[in-house]
Amino acid sequence: MESCREQKEGDTLNVEEGDASHMEEREERFHDVSGSCITLGLIHHGGAGTTAAGLKAACPTTIVPFFGDQPFWGDRVHARGVGPPPIPVDEFSLPKLVDAIKFMLDPKVKERAIELAKAMENEDGVTGAVKAFFKQLPEKNSETDADPQPSRFFSVRRCFGCS
Repeated sequence: MESCREQKEGDTLNVEEGDASHMEEREERFHDVSGSCITLGLIHHGGAGTTAAGLKAACPTTIVPFFGDQPFWGDRVHARGVGPPPIPVDEFSLPKLVDAIKFMLDPKVKERAIELAKAMENEDGVTGAVKAFFKQLPEKNSETDADPQPSRFFSVRRCFGCS
């Protein structure tokens, strides 16, 4: 991995209001941090995609959550030791940012980020999600739970006018 991300034209995240041109392309480049790592680490909102992309690239991460599941991901990052406790956006301050940066500069944090990235390389998230889904379904009791039979009262074919 390279020691820092190459700056490309249009990579800036400070887009003036009303300028939405190439926004999708910029977002794709931001999430595509594979093959490069930011020396310091990442500081971002904590969306699932951004968090996963940064961790997959072995980047220490500071999350500044403001909505939805972002606090959850901030807690998970901190629990794994690859980032400081999340800094809620309404509590964000220069001293907290400085502390977060110091946390991410610790070589042990970078080591944990590398270990986590290696584990993520071998993870099959889709298979894991499907297994977790099926694990929550009730088990079929072979004596009482027969396979469902087609209904004589409802038919998809009849519903769409096909006889």
